Amino acid sequence: MLPKWRGYRIRQEVLALDNGATTHKLVNVKLAQLEQWDRTHDVTGKITSAGGASGSDSRSSRELGVLRERISGEKNV
Repeated sequence: MLPKWRGYRIRQEVLALDNGATTHKLVNVKLAQLEQWDRTHDVTGKITSAGGASGSDSRSSRELGVLRERISGEKNV
């Protein structure tokens, strides 16, 4: 409820550690920046090249939105 009231959504971001391991960090993304964030990051939080789909992943933005809903448990309003 807090993200909705305060005008942000929670997204995960991939962090690469010095030893080569990766981990995730939850970040608050303001609603005004949410579309930009979703264009430049895939569902797991990795930055995509030029805002497009990463690698061989050719999912549409609608499919990615559904996956984000399933992962985060929130509906895009």
